[in-house]
Amino acid sequence: MSATTDHDERRCARHPEREGRYYCSKYGRYLCDECVSCADPKLYCKYRSQCIIWELERYGDSGTRAR
Repeated sequence: MSATTDHDERRCARHPEREGRYYCSKYGRYLCDECVSCADPKLYCKYRSQCIIWELERYGDSGTRAR
């Protein structure tokens, strides 16, 4: 049995010192507020209809990240 919990493993793929608040099902990685963006918006993704990252990109939640 592991001593870590799910929360302990939710670290940003690009910034391991930060909490990964958003999960990319296509690539199986967490992203922080700064990094949250769709890695391949033009490529097919079977998870897109349920993806919070895609929705943030689509509707432009400017309070979440700087561009």
